[in-house]
Amino acid sequence: MSEEGHPIVGHTGGISHINLESNIIKTYSQLDGVNRSSEFYSNAIRTDQLGNVWLGTSEGLIKYSTEISKGGKIAPKISIDEVRVNGQTVDFNFGPIHLKPGQYELS
Repeated sequence: MSEEGHPIVGHTGGISHINLESNIIKTYSQLDGVNRSSEFYSNAIRTDQLGNVWLGTSEGLIKYSTEISKGGKIAPKISIDEVRVNGQTVDFNFGPIHLKPGQYELS
C-alpha cells in the first residue's frame, strides 16, 4: 500500500499504482526502469518508514517511491536530433513541417 492507502501491485511487465478514489491505474514499466523480465515474488513487499514500497523480484529489489506517482516537479528536457517523413530527413529548424498527401510516416 502507498502512503495514501492505495494498492501497489507488481506484475509481469511492471508495477501498478491503483487509485481507489479516482479508479485510475498508473502502470510503471520498462520505460520507468522496471525490467520486463522481472518476476515479482508474492509476499515480497514491504513499506519503509519513509513511505517507500520495496518489491522483491527475480532481478533484486525495486523501490517504489510515492513521489513517482505524484509526478515530477521539473519538466523533462527534450532533444530532437532528426525528423524523418516517409524515411527522408527533413530540416525542422525553420518552422512547421507541412505534410503533403501520402506523407504520413513521421519519425
